[in-house]
Formats: sequence, structure tokens, C-alpha cells
Amino acid sequence: MKKPLIVAILIAATFIFGLVNSINEAYAYVNITSPVEGQQIPVGTTLSIKGTSAAANASNHCIVSIIINSIFPYHKVVPTGTNDAKNYTSWQFIGNSSYGMVKLGQNKITSKYSCFPNTDINNSQPNFVKYHSINITGIGQQSKTSIPTAKGVPGILIPH
Repeated sequence: MKKPLIVAILIAATFIFGLVNSINEAYAYVNITSPVEGQQIPVGTTLSIKGTSAAANASNHCIVSIIINSIFPYHKVVPTGTNDAKNYTSWQFIGNSSYGMVKLGQNKITSKYSCFPNTDINNSQPNFVKYHSINITGIGQQSKTSIPTAKGVPGILIPH
């Protein structure tokens, strides 16, 4: 008689633990706060991206990373949350000339919130991932160069 009761308790505990975990995951988020969706930014501007995310829970550690215009790999952001160098409740990413410059037209920025079990010290298998993307528009003139052809006839204009 005790074995069925113990089995029932174990099944109920597993269900409750899973439900609590699901509820925690449902409230997890990552959000890009700057720039804002649809913002127009001059071409060639170095992106400065800021955002927020949910805090990690006791059984996970979480990181935030950024990808711009689907150019891999994801780049880690800098956590700026209070009291902890690993607190991604606020974060930022500052681009540079090799990654993170606004191009002409639509630019897609995606943030990725990845949580790993505390036992996964290499961050190899996330047990939870959320994404948030925005689109901004690069505006302004894109310089063009004319390539001369034979006999002085102007050639095709090629954007730089």
C-alpha cells in the first residue's frame, strides 16, 4: 500500500516541479529597449544597443547575446545590472567598425536570452532560450563610384 502512495507523490512532485519551471519560463523575457522598433539611424553609425531581461533563477545562469543582420556568430553583451557582474537584468552592446555598423535600408537586431543549468559550466546546452528582434532603418546617402569604360563612356555605378 505504501508503494503506490510513494509513486503518486513522486509523480505529483515531478508535475508540480515542471509546472513551476514552466511558469518561471513563461515570465522570462529579453527586450531591446534602444534603439526602438522602426527607428531611423544614419548609415555608418556604430550601433549602441541596450536592453533588459529577466533575472536568472537559483538553478540556472543566463546570458544575453546579440546578432545583427543575421551575421553570425552571436556576440555577448555586457551585463549592467546592479550588484553582480553576471546580472543581465539590464545590458548593453556597443558595436565597432568590424561589427555593428548601420547599413542602408532595413537592419535587423536580435537579442537572445539563453539559460543554462548551473552544472553546465561550459554553457554548451541551454535548457531555455528566448529571442526578441527589432528592425531599424539605415538612412542617408550611400556613396557611389563610377567605373570608367573604354573610350570614355561612363560605366555602371557601384555602391560602396
